[in-house]
Amino acid sequence: MLIFDDYNLRKLKEQDLEQVLQWRNSDRIMRLGYTDHVISMEEHRAWFSRVKDSLIALHFIFEHQGQPAGVAYFNQINRTHGTCMWGFYLGKTDLPRGSGMILGYLAMNHIFGEEHLCKVSGEVFDFNEASQRFFQRLGFIEEG
Repeated sequence: MLIFDDYNLRKLKEQDLEQVLQWRNSDRIMRLGYTDHVISMEEHRAWFSRVKDSLIALHFIFEHQGQPAGVAYFNQINRTHGTCMWGFYLGKTDLPRGSGMILGYLAMNHIFGEEHLCKVSGEVFDFNEASQRFFQRLGFIEEG
């Protein structure tokens, strides 16, 4: 049984970089992303320096029982038009079933409720049917 209080979304911190890089460079996550090379810590730190105080990007750690479990992020934030792009991944593989939906719910609750945006877009590769179903369950509608 899922207990919603076991989950949290918090801002990405420098202390999270090693864990996030380990997840990001895993075959399981790398094959579903746009970056297909192993990311060095130097490259990862340079990326964090660019995005940590960005006005057009937000990066969060998804936690389960106080432990980092995944990442949710928003970029191309346009406050004038109330739009952004988003992405996510679960780093941990042993999470309770349904944890991904909670990540999605927390992320959407933040971007619509706290940031007051009105449209979130995401991209999914054709071969990633699981993510396509995930987006549909969150209420996304296919465009284009």
